[in-house]
Amino acid sequence: MAEVNLKIEQYEGPLDLLLALISKHKIDIFDIPIAEICDQYNVSGFPTILVITPKGDVVGGFSGYVASTAEAAKPLDAALANAALLAKADTQQGSEQVATLTKAYNSLPEDVQENASALRQRIIALDTDDTSGMKRLQRVKDQRDALQRDISNAQTAAEAIAIVDKALPTAEPENKAGMLQIKFQIM
Repeated sequence: MAEVNLKIEQYEGPLDLLLALISKHKIDIFDIPIAEICDQYNVSGFPTILVITPKGDVVGGFSGYVASTAEAAKPLDAALANAALLAKADTQQGSEQVATLTKAYNSLPEDVQENASALRQRIIALDTDDTSGMKRLQRVKDQRDALQRDISNAQTAAEAIAIVDKALPTAEPENKAGMLQIKFQIM
């Protein structure tokens, strides 16, 4: 079985070893920066339940309160189906593998897709022709993130509007409407 690896300032290695060290008191659990682990998997809601394969791929889960175990079981069952898809993809090559990985990624709930950056990057690395559209989606996301970062650093409304105006001509089509909305909100 493959290992889930974590990388934080005080520790880098398999999750099961970290848990063993904690249980034997060689590492104080209060010294583990939970925020770094949350950042590694883009956890932003509470509670967040992620199903992660031994390779570190997020295959499902949910973020936020669920009212019943039956409601929680649905995304967890879907996660198990996704884990089976990823296992199938490991036996495939080329476009067939990309198609299976993309199917698994696309079946994730939208809020969980944000947590599945390792799977998204795996698809991007394998899909040189971008038949999955994943490289384009990553460009759209990167562009949104950069705009938000730049606007948050703006000192004045005029500066923020100038940032939006500069970004608009090269914006991906999916981002243009949102950029115009931001501009009008600033005005």
